[in-house]
Amino acid sequence: MTTAKPTTTAEQRRQQLYDRLCQLMERQQPYTDETLNRHALARMLFTNHLYVEEAIRACSGHPSTSSFINAYRVENAARLLATTTDTVTLIAVLCGFSTRAYFYKQFRRHFQMTPTQYRQTTQRRA
Repeated sequence: MTTAKPTTTAEQRRQQLYDRLCQLMERQQPYTDETLNRHALARMLFTNHLYVEEAIRACSGHPSTSSFINAYRVENAARLLATTTDTVTLIAVLCGFSTRAYFYKQFRRHFQMTPTQYRQTTQRRA
């Protein structure tokens, strides 16, 4: 007599993939590569890019992989703005943004202020 393996639901599989994805993002910081996309993430996780996109949409609240990646980039930029004296342009590059203008747009969308304003605000609190 064989015992059947418990089956996992699609929702559980998406959550497991999302958890692996978050661990990858936090430990290896692939978002610092400006060319990172869902295909590259899928290769890193040994899965299909469609599964990556599906897990992000279902588990993160982000509408797309690029939105998910940019959230990590912006959060990293905020940490650097608060803890270093590096220029805003250098921080944008270090965080994986291809242009300063795109960095400003994404940062403002996330924090409702410019990177310079954010740095001034965090320095006042310190």
